[in-house]
Amino acid sequence: MKVQKFVPAIIVTALLFAAAVFYLTRSREATSPPTEAERFRIQLAADLDTLMNPKAAHRDQISALLRLANEKNSLSKEKAKEWSNSSTLGLRAGAAEALGLIDDEESRTQVKTLIKVEKNPTVLSRLAIGLAHKYSPERLKFLEDLAAQNKSASELRVNILSSLIKISQDDKVKNEAFSELLKIAKSKGDPTLSSRAYTSAMSLGPRKAEVAALIRERVLSSSNEQEKALGFRHLALIKDPKAQEVFEKFVSSESSFLRRTAIEMIPTLCPKDRWQILNERIKSDRDRSVVGVVIDIPLALNEETSVKTYNEWLKLEDLAETEKQKIRSNLQNLEAHSSGSTPCATKDATL
Repeated sequence: MKVQKFVPAIIVTALLFAAAVFYLTRSREATSPPTEAERFRIQLAADLDTLMNPKAAHRDQISALLRLANEKNSLSKEKAKEWSNSSTLGLRAGAAEALGLIDDEESRTQVKTLIKVEKNPTVLSRLAIGLAHKYSPERLKFLEDLAAQNKSASELRVNILSSLIKISQDDKVKNEAFSELLKIAKSKGDPTLSSRAYTSAMSLGPRKAEVAALIRERVLSSSNEQEKALGFRHLALIKDPKAQEVFEKFVSSESSFLRRTAIEMIPTLCPKDRWQILNERIKSDRDRSVVGVVIDIPLALNEETSVKTYNEWLKLEDLAETEKQKIRSNLQNLEAHSSGSTPCATKDATL
């Protein structure tokens, strides 16, 4: 009888213990970062929901379609086929790119039809981008057909040439396409088209001598700040001799965007006067976004001078309290993660 009396209490205790274990386990799962496989499953489920939701924004539907097409998902094939005839340009363009990504027998049949009947350059451009995803003889043939039908200089032509350069296995074809791409980049008629070709050439042939020569020419002469900054970053990353001259011009430019760009590249260029430049900028620059970048550079440089510089900056009266908080945080990071390895350890002799 005494044992029976305590049975309910034992059961209750066991149930409470099981609940606690379950709660703690779920809590750990909730707070643990998801694995790559878990993130993939979550994204897959979200993309499937988006494609099946007729009220979803077209931009979200297209993004979901392309991710699923890359995985050869059956729903993406169904939607790409459906949307390839859509009256909505965005959906039709997304479907064209998806068909190029999928590259199975059914999608190839639809691509052939698109090349024959589609007239919109945006749709055909997206098709060219999709076809450049990976080499296959069929994809290359489709790009060659597109190139034969669209020979005039245009954004479509730039996309076709770029795609040919990416997947062609024939050096002659690649070189001819690259030469034409550079010709469009150097043309004066359409600045937008020229800039588009210039950007493509830069990404496809980063170390080609003719590309570097074009960048050197345009990085100072262009009126487009985004293009100037992109060119400068490229020269800095390939350690081009012109990079230091451009840096000196940009770091004192009237444009805060170009000043920020120059300062961001200090850990790559490692100019000998880097600490003088940083001190001048933090004391005189009136653009707070520039000052914010300046504050992060000593942390990136991770030199002995970094801690001393931060402590001196904390005494500056012109800095806002939020900026000083950022400095203190960077100081803590330096102390916690200082490894003795600095990006400028072997570069001072060259600059």
